[in-house]
Amino acid sequence: MNSFDSAADLEGWTFHDLNNNGNNWVQGANWHLPDGEVILEAGTEQVLRYTTFPLSGIGYPNASTENDWAISPAIDLTSASGNILLAINWNRVLPKDVRNSAGRIIYISTSPDLAGFQLQEGTFDYYFTSDDVTFSTNPNEFSQSILDISVFAGQTIYVGLHSKVDDFTSLQLSPINIDQIGVFASELLSVDDINASKVLTQIVQNPVASSLKLQLNPAFEPTTTFVKVYNMGGQKVLATPYKDQIEVAALPSGTYIVHITNGTVVEKLKFIKK
Repeated sequence: MNSFDSAADLEGWTFHDLNNNGNNWVQGANWHLPDGEVILEAGTEQVLRYTTFPLSGIGYPNASTENDWAISPAIDLTSASGNILLAINWNRVLPKDVRNSAGRIIYISTSPDLAGFQLQEGTFDYYFTSDDVTFSTNPNEFSQSILDISVFAGQTIYVGLHSKVDDFTSLQLSPINIDQIGVFASELLSVDDINASKVLTQIVQNPVASSLKLQLNPAFEPTTTFVKVYNMGGQKVLATPYKDQIEVAALPSGTYIVHITNGTVVEKLKFIKK
């Protein structure tokens, strides 16, 4: 599950600006164009978005030449079975504009290599569109689309988003905001898997005064686990090999995101520094 609340949530994602114009996928405040107005306003929610809209006006310059990819970190479905769903909470910049379909094609690959995703261009097995949802005029309210990706049970997958204009109406053209994206499996292969999936790293005491105390996921090896702390602006403020107590006394008061990783799995927890 990824809520794109800070720049740190893009860790593990890869981005490819293939037309080298500096325009690409970004994390930031969602954009919204109220009906009848020409000034884009940012909502308060943080999203993953791609658009060539300027901050004012309604033009869409160079849309036909955009060619950029965002590819997710690895999603481990090797112990998953049953119904596997990809859920996306999203809205569009023009909530009342129904002249064209809005949405995105979802590319899924078992390799993170860009070439593998490019080979899938022209296939539309997975996509979500505005034809299936009703959008609020409130820029901070999102609709949900759910895609069945059960065919990938037992594999490790990567999700790709593309910006290149195609012949499937205007799916890759219309600017949208993705507030959350997550993968959910209804069944795991064994009781042990079910139990293990519920025992993740925990913060022992929150808010934190001077020491961040962690109770490590038993599936992680302490000697190969690394901890990173980010502020809400996405800046890394601390990085250290795992310890059950990590000194954070020097950090200013505020909210932080801690990433705990064993090299293949990343867990993200939020804590408050007093």
